[in-house]
Amino acid sequence: MNPSPPAAGPGVPSLRSLLEADAAVPGQQQAPRPAAVPLPEDLVPAPPPTTFEPRWSGLGASLPPDVALLCVTSTTSSHGPALSLTWHHAGASESAPQEPLVPELPVRSLSLASLVEEAASAPQSKTPWQDAYYEMMNSWSAQDRLHSWIGELTAAELPRLVVWDNTAHEIPWELVYHDPPRGQAGWLGALMPVIRWTSVHDGELVGRLPSHGNASEGGLLMVEDDSLRAKAQIFQPYLSEPAFETLDTLLHRLAEPTGPLGLLLIRCHGRYAPEARSFTLGGFNLNRVTAFPMTALRDSGVPVLLNACSSGRTIQDTRGMGRPVRSFVEVFLRKGAGAVIAVAGEVGVEHSEDFASRLLEDAGTAATNLAGALQDHRRHYARRTCEPSGGETDPRREEDFKLFFVAFLYLYFGHPDASIRMLRNDEGAAS
Repeated sequence: MNPSPPAAGPGVPSLRSLLEADAAVPGQQQAPRPAAVPLPEDLVPAPPPTTFEPRWSGLGASLPPDVALLCVTSTTSSHGPALSLTWHHAGASESAPQEPLVPELPVRSLSLASLVEEAASAPQSKTPWQDAYYEMMNSWSAQDRLHSWIGELTAAELPRLVVWDNTAHEIPWELVYHDPPRGQAGWLGALMPVIRWTSVHDGELVGRLPSHGNASEGGLLMVEDDSLRAKAQIFQPYLSEPAFETLDTLLHRLAEPTGPLGLLLIRCHGRYAPEARSFTLGGFNLNRVTAFPMTALRDSGVPVLLNACSSGRTIQDTRGMGRPVRSFVEVFLRKGAGAVIAVAGEVGVEHSEDFASRLLEDAGTAATNLAGALQDHRRHYARRTCEPSGGETDPRREEDFKLFFVAFLYLYFGHPDASIRMLRNDEGAAS
């Protein structure tokens, strides 16, 4: 188990104090849209693009009408460290007032991983998962500006949201509960595809998004830890090569060219720790994994499924220049992965196996949008926790609420249009 986060003491702020987004008093007339907000200084300026270009500074104006961008950065105010939100949609930009962070705030107190750990170790309550569910639902109720932005986006026919979060707070944006006066209420990650991004420090992608979504097609390359071996041979039909037993052998294999790939699957154990030397994936710490060239990723742009506990978590490296926010996700994106799906906490073996097998099954039938697949996964489990209507007997169990949170642990980093099409062994041979 991962070490428990520091307990939140008295005076620790809620989501409201961290993310309060509307300090203005509403008037009778609608206020004019604020002028475009300058982007963070570390992002490279670019001419306004006419298509979905990789340069971030023009991205807000070039996004399709159904896509919005929420940029989340750590900054400073006169009171010290603060959090800044910037919204880009339909060619315009808005910013929320900067809210100071209390210096004593446990950085992980907002993470979904911390909530899951707390619920799993709450013997004093008979319904810890249900309690956590309603607590999370109400955590977002006062975020007026954020809900205003989301309401604007949901007016699109097929809304999509890109969240560019460069902080170390691990805020569960997919679990924003949106409850408008009119329209559909629900959890953001189930209402629409929520796409994550983070600055990739390779000298080219820093401050930028991919210019397009790869349409990967081919077989499966994977590592499967022996202790996680699937009961049925669910992966066998798609393997382009026999499954590797250790992450070491797979990472060495990625130094050489491969055939056409639809997905790289890493199915092993992950161990979270707040420092790079102890934060591990498949027994390798974060520093060690960066040493592998992974040339095959750069050549193919194949998406990577890090189907391992805590593979989607972050650390703030106090030993690094500038205290950078680091993660295994960033490493694989930097090495050339076209997209990454990772897990932001502890996930059970059966659930991880079920998610991977259903993704392969869907992609083996037709090209599958990765962000849409994550939305479907979350929506499936969110429906099981919906409040029964009228005087119906409540059929929900504690297990339904637990699985709800586990499903939302899966995060997608990449382009909104990235997709995979898996070819079976016989299809690959025929082609």
